[in-house]
Amino acid sequence: LFSMLRIRIGISIDGPKIYNDINRVDHSNRGSFDNIIKGINVVKNYGKIPLGILSVVNIEIPPQEMYSFLKELDVTWMNFLLPDGNYDNPPEGLGLDYSETIYADWLISLFDMWFEDNSNRLDIGMFRSLIYLVLGVEVAADEFGTRTTDALVIETNGDIESLDVLKICGDGFTKGDANVKNTSFDEALNTPLARSYHLSH
Repeated sequence: LFSMLRIRIGISIDGPKIYNDINRVDHSNRGSFDNIIKGINVVKNYGKIPLGILSVVNIEIPPQEMYSFLKELDVTWMNFLLPDGNYDNPPEGLGLDYSETIYADWLISLFDMWFEDNSNRLDIGMFRSLIYLVLGVEVAADEFGTRTTDALVIETNGDIESLDVLKICGDGFTKGDANVKNTSFDEALNTPLARSYHLSH
C-alpha cells in the first residue's frame, strides 16, 4: 500500500547510541536507540518501501563518526534538521551575535566526505537541495527554497497543524481547529499560520 501511494517512511535517529540516547528517550527516560534500530530493520525487511532517516545536527559528534554511522544504516535517503532555537534560547554553541559558524563548519566537513565518496549513493536532502539551488533549480524544502512548502503535521489525536518546528514560538502556537475528522488538507493549508508558512519562501 505504501509503495502504491508513494508514501516514504522516515525514522528519527540522532547518530550513534551514545549521542542518540541523550535526548531521544522513552516515557521511562530510557534511551530509544535499540528500539529505533529494530524499527529500521522491520521496514528494511519489507524491501520495497523507501526508507529514510532524520537526524538533528549534533556538533558534539565528530563528522567522520556521523558519516560512518549513516553509511552503516544502509538507508536510501536522510536529512538533517538544525536544532531548534530562539532569541532567549539559541542552539548550543551559538551566542546572540550569531558570529559563530560551528554548525556550518560541521555540515561542510560532512558534505565534503559525502560528495567525495563514490562508494555510497546516500541521498542527503539538505545537501541535494543546496546543490539544486546553486544550479538554479527550484526547490521546496522546509529550511530554504524557492517554491511553496506544502508541509502539514498530523498529530496523534488527528489535529492538522503547520510545521512542528513552529511550536518553539510559544505554547499552543500551532494549535487550531483543523482535524482529520472535519478538515480537508486543502482547507488546513489555508489556515492563517499554515498559509504564512506555505508561502514563506
